[in-house]
Amino acid sequence: MVAAVMFGLSGILSLIAPPQRTLSSLSDYLIEVVIVVAFALAMVAIAGLHALQTQSRRYGWLGAAGALLAFVGYAIVLVSVHITTLA
Repeated sequence: MVAAVMFGLSGILSLIAPPQRTLSSLSDYLIEVVIVVAFALAMVAIAGLHALQTQSRRYGWLGAAGALLAFVGYAIVLVSVHITTLA
């Protein structure tokens, strides 16, 4: 839920102050921080849902593979956003 709010906040912030190629102002850094936190919280949510679903009898290898792929996908995007922020 918090990740969704952070994604919404990043969208609003990017409409108010569109990000530039180089991070030069406080709003540019704020947008990047909000996006990184949103992706990190989305990864926590995926891991939490996976932990809750593993106790279900209907959660099989396909659900585990989907959760793993979603987690890895968010991790790749998080790392690329972080590298872009540092560059």
